[in-house]
Amino acid sequence: MGSGISPGKTSGILLRTYLPTDAPACKDLFEQLFEAHRHLYDDPSIGRRGPAHELRKLLRRSGARNTWVAIHNRRVIGLMGLLPHRTYGEVEPLVVDRSTRRRGVARELLVQALSEARRRRWTYLALRPVARNAVALRTFHTVGFTFLGQLELNLRLTERGRSALVPVPGPVIAGRRFQV
Repeated sequence: MGSGISPGKTSGILLRTYLPTDAPACKDLFEQLFEAHRHLYDDPSIGRRGPAHELRKLLRRSGARNTWVAIHNRRVIGLMGLLPHRTYGEVEPLVVDRSTRRRGVARELLVQALSEARRRRWTYLALRPVARNAVALRTFHTVGFTFLGQLELNLRLTERGRSALVPVPGPVIAGRRFQV
C-alpha cells in the first residue's frame, strides 16, 4: 500500500517532537530497523530485546524534546533521535517507514537535526550508520556528511548467531582493505 507521497517530494510532511501517542508507530519503526539490519548482516539476534526496549532507551538518552517524528496523513512515517553531547550532537536512530523510503523523509529529518545543531552552536553533528547500509550512506553523503570522523572495527570471535555472515569487501583506508 503506497503512502501517497510523490517520489522526490516531501510536501505534506510535518516534523514535530515525539509524543507518547507516537509509541506504537515508533515501535513499529524500530522493528523495521531491526529487520533491515538482520537482513544486512544475516543475524537474527539483532534487536532481540525488542522495539519497546529500544524506544525506552532512546527516550532515556535523548528525551522527547530531542526525538522527532515525521508525519504524513496523520501517520508517523519517520523517527529520529538527537543525542546531545557536550559540544556536539549525534543522530541516533534515523529510520523511515519502508513504505515511504527513498522519498526525502530522511533528508527532512536530517535538515531538522542540522538546524537544531546550529541553533545549539554545536561544533559538529555525528552519524554512525552501519557500514553495509549503502542507501543510508549515500543519503547522508548528499546531505553533507562527508567527513569520516571515526571508525569502529570489529573482530568476530564466535560464529554463534552470525554463522552465515559473509564478509563483503569494503573501503581501503590507510592503505588497508576492510570488510563490511
